[in-house]
Amino acid sequence: MSEMPEIDWRSASREERQILYRFLKAEMDTRNMTLFELLEEALGTANVGQGYDANMRSGRFNRKHAFQFYKWLIDKNAGRAESVLEKVLHSRQREATGAWSDLVRHDRGGLAIIEHPERQLIVQFANLDRPFTRMARGTPFFLKMQCPADGFAIGFQQMNSIWYQLPLGREAGWVSVQDGENNLPRGADGTVDPLVEEIQTGPARFVTVFSVNRTDFNESADPTAPLSRPQLDTFANSLDQDPPPFVLSSRVLIT
Repeated sequence: MSEMPEIDWRSASREERQILYRFLKAEMDTRNMTLFELLEEALGTANVGQGYDANMRSGRFNRKHAFQFYKWLIDKNAGRAESVLEKVLHSRQREATGAWSDLVRHDRGGLAIIEHPERQLIVQFANLDRPFTRMARGTPFFLKMQCPADGFAIGFQQMNSIWYQLPLGREAGWVSVQDGENNLPRGADGTVDPLVEEIQTGPARFVTVFSVNRTDFNESADPTAPLSRPQLDTFANSLDQDPPPFVLSSRVLIT
């Protein structure tokens, strides 16, 4: 191979891992290999859990595995491995986004923002589950998210391009969630403990991250303190796990 900068696969974005997968797939097709055979040769094991093929295609596979796959490709086809480098370096010439931006850019949407009735009147019950994209400042609300398994969720909000933690409990940080529908935040008794925005107006974005396994985060951080990009990128990189986490988000105009 010609002299080119190396890639630190420990910080490779999802897009960069997708680039690697495309060239791995081409080499597998040339050799008439199955994914099982690739895993055995490159990783020394095919015990990677269900859905790994889908994770490969979407670029959500483990970064440690990415390094091993890349080394395998160098051994099998140096020219193809050099093409991976060229494509990745070209992608990095575009505006850098960072691990956090890469994570939230691939959100699934689907996070419902539900107005919480201040008075429990029968006339309000019919509209309780109506998601809305506009609400008045000072309106109590909660989030409704659908989880595929028991696990953990953590919340964030973006106001005026600045990110903050969004408490899903009385303390900011990870909270336990159950398989199925979850209304958040919850109080100690399990009932909805609504949020309210009392100061700012304008467009806002609410994000929840679901993970089967919780990762380290500064859970004592003040929810009113802005989060730095290094903090967010470090958190996003810590989510490199199997099964991969997913992100839900919703945008709302606070008037």
